[in-house]
Amino acid sequence: PVPIHDDDCGMATSTEPFLVRQWKSVPASSPWGSIEGLSRLAGNAVAGCCVDGTDAFMQVQNALEGIREGRCVSIKGWEYVAQGCADAVRFNAVDNCLLANNKSPLARKVSEVMRWVFVGTVGTGSACHIDPLATVACTWLTHGRKEWRMASGVPADVDHLPSLFECSEKLRAYRHLYKFTMEPGDLIFIPRGCLHEVRNLSTTIEVTHNFVLKPAAMWDEVRRALSLVMAYGGLTPLENHPKVDSLLFGMLMACMYDDIEMPEDIAAK
Repeated sequence: PVPIHDDDCGMATSTEPFLVRQWKSVPASSPWGSIEGLSRLAGNAVAGCCVDGTDAFMQVQNALEGIREGRCVSIKGWEYVAQGCADAVRFNAVDNCLLANNKSPLARKVSEVMRWVFVGTVGTGSACHIDPLATVACTWLTHGRKEWRMASGVPADVDHLPSLFECSEKLRAYRHLYKFTMEPGDLIFIPRGCLHEVRNLSTTIEVTHNFVLKPAAMWDEVRRALSLVMAYGGLTPLENHPKVDSLLFGMLMACMYDDIEMPEDIAAK
């Protein structure tokens, strides 16, 4: 079973995931507790979505309307803070952890913008993945029930991550395997490099904040991203590569914040 903590104070040092049951209850009046409430926050926000098996970049409002119509919908990452939502969820432990990054402006900026809302109807979920840019994450489930599989320990082959919902010999290589279900109000902490995969047991809403604890590890991810671009000669062959999220986000951050001093080997590329 996944470790259960009484609070979220262990984020700065934990190398294993942990769950906080009923970290914060969701009042009936909270906009985070229902599809209708999210509609009041969404405004003109857009996000990558999947509706009835078709991927599209669309307005969050339209995707939420699809859920109300009974369609199969997954909102894969609404960047709600970056797109102007004023009702940002605050994770106090995250604010404390970020004090350790006060010497890295880029780490702080990355941590500020990597805040997402994920919404999915029953049966939707994610593929097995590692969060980008060597970040850790905390996720608060505000609605529905979500089944999780996690594996700690560095994968031997990041190009071919195994499904965590299937029994496989590849899973023997990992330090620990975890299986659990999140309920509304629960919070899960995901350490750096931890594989995870989810399936929605009902329509779910989760609020996630990724942040950088180890700036040096973040730069290592940017280096790997740049090496992939150079090896493949461009982005097109990498569209289905498991590291494409880290690749694109790393390149974006490097371009947006070129006034920030980067390691010499990064700047040279």
